[in-house]
Amino acid sequence: MQRWLREPLVHFLAIGSLLFVVFHWSGRTTGSGSRRIVITPGQMDAITAGFARTWMRPPTEAELKAQLAR
Repeated sequence: MQRWLREPLVHFLAIGSLLFVVFHWSGRTTGSGSRRIVITPGQMDAITAGFARTWMRPPTEAELKAQLAR
């Protein structure tokens, strides 16, 4: 038993389990607003520029939508 108590893996699992229980009991849930992904105009420009660098042409509307979906 002494050997198990000195094992780092046992410490890791115990602390991880404790954190899981604490967060579960705290009752904090994420609202539906926190699951929304917002893409800024700057990010859109970066996605478009990355596509253009890769394919040497601007993306079509369908290709841009596919990039955003990923």
